[in-house]
Amino acid sequence: MAGEVHLKVAGSSMLPALWPGDMLSVRPCAASELEPGSIIVFRQHGRLVVHRLIHRSGDRLLTQGDARPRPDGQIRTSDIVGRVDTVVRNGKPVKPAGRHWRSSVAVVFRRSELAASLFLRLASRMSAICESSEFLRA
Repeated sequence: MAGEVHLKVAGSSMLPALWPGDMLSVRPCAASELEPGSIIVFRQHGRLVVHRLIHRSGDRLLTQGDARPRPDGQIRTSDIVGRVDTVVRNGKPVKPAGRHWRSSVAVVFRRSELAASLFLRLASRMSAICESSEFLRA
């Protein structure tokens, strides 16, 4: 793969680091450039997945979504599409949530899909309120 690819996040497996609707810039990279904690894009079962690298051993990688209770099955380095370079949320570049915030909130999401769903609904409503003219006039 040559150059940068842009992808839109569709799922919630990487909450709170990545939100549905976030736009990702993905750059190709060699597996040797990846360290645990990197957010990577890889092919699995005929689709693209964006998860965090948690362990590497030779040409095998272990990944996990931040909001998932268990790691994914092992993937091969040949399945890697690239590393997430930039995250854009609501038209603005953002840094994925820091380690402490991510791990604290992700623990809740790992245990409850309902909590993740409620979090997304609340965030959506708060965003709508902030963008409304009623809020700005107050």
